[in-house]
Amino acid sequence: MRYRQPEKKGWQGGVRADLFNAGAFVIGAQERWKAVAGIRYSNPGTFVNKLQTAGDYQPRFYDVQLSALYQIDSTRQVEMLLVQSDNRFDLTPSRWTGNFKFNLFDVRAVEIDYQGGQEYRFSTGLQGIRYRQQISAGQIFQISLARFASDESEYTDLLGTVYYNPGAGNPNNADEVLKYRNEQVDNRLNLSEYRLKAKWRWSSRKHRIEAGGEWSQTRFRERQLQGAAEDTARSGVENPSLWQKSLRLQRKMYAFFLQDNWAVYHRWKIRLGVRANYQDLTGETLLSPRLGMDFLASPRNRLYANWGVYYQPPFFYELRYASPQDLANIKSQRAVHYVAGWEHRFQRPLRFQAEWFYKALDRLLPFYQQELQLVYLPRNRHRGYAAGFDLQIQGELAPGLNSWIGYGYLKARERPANGEGRAFPRLLGQSHTLRIFLQDKSAVHPNIQAHVRLLYGSGYYYLPETDLSATGPGGLAEILDYQNLRKYQAFARADLGLSGNFKIGPAQLIAMAEVLNVFNNINVASYRWIQVFAGESVRIPNIYTRRFFNLRLELTI
Repeated sequence: MRYRQPEKKGWQGGVRADLFNAGAFVIGAQERWKAVAGIRYSNPGTFVNKLQTAGDYQPRFYDVQLSALYQIDSTRQVEMLLVQSDNRFDLTPSRWTGNFKFNLFDVRAVEIDYQGGQEYRFSTGLQGIRYRQQISAGQIFQISLARFASDESEYTDLLGTVYYNPGAGNPNNADEVLKYRNEQVDNRLNLSEYRLKAKWRWSSRKHRIEAGGEWSQTRFRERQLQGAAEDTARSGVENPSLWQKSLRLQRKMYAFFLQDNWAVYHRWKIRLGVRANYQDLTGETLLSPRLGMDFLASPRNRLYANWGVYYQPPFFYELRYASPQDLANIKSQRAVHYVAGWEHRFQRPLRFQAEWFYKALDRLLPFYQQELQLVYLPRNRHRGYAAGFDLQIQGELAPGLNSWIGYGYLKARERPANGEGRAFPRLLGQSHTLRIFLQDKSAVHPNIQAHVRLLYGSGYYYLPETDLSATGPGGLAEILDYQNLRKYQAFARADLGLSGNFKIGPAQLIAMAEVLNVFNNINVASYRWIQVFAGESVRIPNIYTRRFFNLRLELTI
């Protein structure tokens, strides 16, 4: 993330607001220092009231950010960054409604009337300082120290009455009481991290060599207490569950890297690098070599290729349900990347880029999806691959307004590392994605511009709840049947916007009107499984928000 830097001495500020956001910023610069500060506040009550669960929503979010730079002299400077944010989401739900199909013309419904409430808090803080010095004309040294902390809590006390309607949308059909459900959640998560980084860079006519080291210490504490019970005489019930666990982790990590960007000659560049990493949590020393090549075939054509070994050490999500024995055996997941690409620039501001990739994956951790949460099995027992390509054309329909059209194809498969069983698609992998963003302005009134955004993604895979029957503590499935994967429906959404830019004395006003999800498309976020009939769970979709209108104003002085 890069913060806007003042272009000249003095002060500049602005405010903006829409139907669920507001913000203000100020930028200042004097002889030796520059500073950027901003505050944002959001209360998206209008937006969340269109969610599938009806009730009294009280969402609130704010954050404060400050970036400052002090120039000690012509070769030395100090930078400081402060960020503090707080999220609160309180909900007193009244009713959740979900429809499901028995066949093409037989649509039925499940409704849940709630008593009680839910509270969610999430706050983060980041403080950092960096010292940078130009040692000589070709040498730069910098060192930074940062602290990050987050605190998250979740509390739920709900009593729900579950109804079944055999004819959704028919007012003549009476709801039948299926069961009564009680949910209790009291979870708390706390994370803090200190990170020290040093970097040295030396540049010459043909080489740019970088070297550096990094140390970090992370402390993580989590307490989980959650339970659910059902009572009924009409349909099947889920087994009562009670999950209670405390987890404390501390991780120290040491890393070192060395890289050279070598200009072999003016059209050919090579990047060579290696990164070494050690973390005491898994006791691994990981070596990651990297190689990249860039060739300028002509003034308009560029070819490039990259290769590298990458690791993903386990931490919060991967270790959340790990036993002490698992903690001793779990290792980092590994991927070997192969990437090749071609970029062509046309005469006008227009660029086409094609990229092909292949990733060899091993030591993978199996996982599955529970509604919107990913649950990992803490055992490295899968291997696989991901292969595909991305195509994108990017340019300007009007001067200064960037537009693009992109398409991506992905084939991702995995299988048990011991070779047993057939390969199966990786969860959450989308085979086809299409993204279009177009901007244009009026020829008669150039201060008026419009944009359209189109997104499409083929459905990704998931495991039905019937394959999560062998469930351990906390809902952790011990046996997963990946040969029985199902597929979500495709995701499609279109947004439209119209804006005007007006000069009012020393101020600049931007007014924008947006329609989000123009065609009111129903997109499925996840599935909720409810036992409507004895011994049978019914799949009921949780859907994203439908069509929504937004108005925005931004004033800069």
